[in-house]
Amino acid sequence: VPLKPVTDEWRSMAKTRAADINSIAAFTNIGEAIETASAGWQHPNPNSDRHLILLTDGWVDISPSASDNHQARQLIINKLLPMLKNNGVKFHTLALANDVDKELLQLLAANSQGSYHEAHHADDLLKVFVNAFDQSVKPQQVPIEADGFNIDSGINEFTALIFKKATASKPVALIAPDGNRISAKEKDSKVKWLTDAKFDLITISAPTAGKWQLIADLDPSSRVTIISDLSLQVKGLSAMADLGSKPTLNISLTEKDKTITREDFLHLLTVRVKHQHGEHKSEQKLSDYADPNNTIPSDGIYHFQLPEALTSGEHQFSVEVDGQTFKRVYKQSLLVTAPAKKITETNLSATTTPLSTPTPLIPESPTEPTAEVSPEPEDKDEIAEAAPELEDDSFSAEESPEELSELDEDEPPKSNTEKTPEHKPAPIPMSQQTWFKWAVGVGIFLINLLLFALGTLWYRRTTKRQLEEAQLEEDGLQEDSIETSPVATPTIITENTTVSNETSSADDETQIATSYEGDILEDPLKDLHADEFDNDLDMPDEDTETRA
Repeated sequence: VPLKPVTDEWRSMAKTRAADINSIAAFTNIGEAIETASAGWQHPNPNSDRHLILLTDGWVDISPSASDNHQARQLIINKLLPMLKNNGVKFHTLALANDVDKELLQLLAANSQGSYHEAHHADDLLKVFVNAFDQSVKPQQVPIEADGFNIDSGINEFTALIFKKATASKPVALIAPDGNRISAKEKDSKVKWLTDAKFDLITISAPTAGKWQLIADLDPSSRVTIISDLSLQVKGLSAMADLGSKPTLNISLTEKDKTITREDFLHLLTVRVKHQHGEHKSEQKLSDYADPNNTIPSDGIYHFQLPEALTSGEHQFSVEVDGQTFKRVYKQSLLVTAPAKKITETNLSATTTPLSTPTPLIPESPTEPTAEVSPEPEDKDEIAEAAPELEDDSFSAEESPEELSELDEDEPPKSNTEKTPEHKPAPIPMSQQTWFKWAVGVGIFLINLLLFALGTLWYRRTTKRQLEEAQLEEDGLQEDSIETSPVATPTIITENTTVSNETSSADDETQIATSYEGDILEDPLKDLHADEFDNDLDMPDEDTETRA
């Protein structure tokens, strides 16, 4: 889809394009996908947040050659990752099913301060994408309670993503604080409602402040995100952490991006941090409105550190703030693994020599950070031209020996089957692009062959016609010569012929001329010789015997 502002028209176009997505490719070219999605990100931009969500169900696989696949994988690690990381891009990687290069996906996420997620079935993808989106955008939320949620007067808009239980039978509905019922069929111009078999997505602008009742069979993953000048900020908690680490959280409330330090305001807050890992749950209050000895930080920033080191696995953190008249919640999942391989910035020459130098697709705001998404430019509605073809230093499995020498020496080439036995499915038909290129090539070959045959036939016919015309012309000249020219009996002079000294010079010349004339008329093709004879006739008088 083209990179454009998200409007109703853009949404409609994106839904139409989604129907064209297929899965017929014979290979898994992860490097090319990363390059396409990151078009225009070859230089840093401090005014923008750049997040790239990568979903794959396989390994780096560009050809039947294990060596080529290994080189392609190393180019992602040693060239693409350092360049994009240096330009502020965060990878949020999603592994679908088990037969995936999880090591590569975790490495991309860990080295770019991104996130890593797993989906074991296609049905899990929606929630996994939502989690990846949370890590990149970090939306503000209000907590959902048993019967609904509270919307304060400072909220300009809220979006409720309601996941339905598998056994849900009744449709989702909302009851506004004024008692007005809102549903997919009962709504006004301020409400956008998308309903699906598994979820409902509801966005309401300028909502009425107060308690909103929610009628639904809720799944615990449901949430309500908001747009408000009053925001909850949590720093120090990344999406991935090393085994044994102890992260420290810095928590604050901001109004129009400024930290609130007013003591009268902070005194009304109850701040708690919840942590869950498997069956283990814990909660700690950093501020308690009901506690007379409540300590208020002078800089408005609350600090929290886990009492014990993180263990392997997925951890869930939830920071909740109750301000009596408003509520905010921040949720984040944290994956704890063994320390991932760190990519040093020794190969950052790629940052000064970008993969391509595309025309910027959309002007970047100088003041407000925005989330960038790079398209696959092919539609006429694009704001600007598509990125030009990648230059020689772009990602490719066919690199020069100098570049190949920079590959990771710790990981010698090995086949994909050595990593995951029998992970490769049987070859499937070529992709549409490959079929198209193949068909065009065959068509061009057949056209050239046809043109060659036609040219040969034309040449043979033209040559034959010219030869026939020349023969006819020659035959015509001979017939004309016989019909129109007087036949002169050539004079035969034998060795016994004697020439009288008394014969005049004029008679001799006449006799010789007559003899030559007869020879010329008999053979019209002897024109060249006729000139020689004429020259002989014009010669000064010589001895008669000599001329004869």
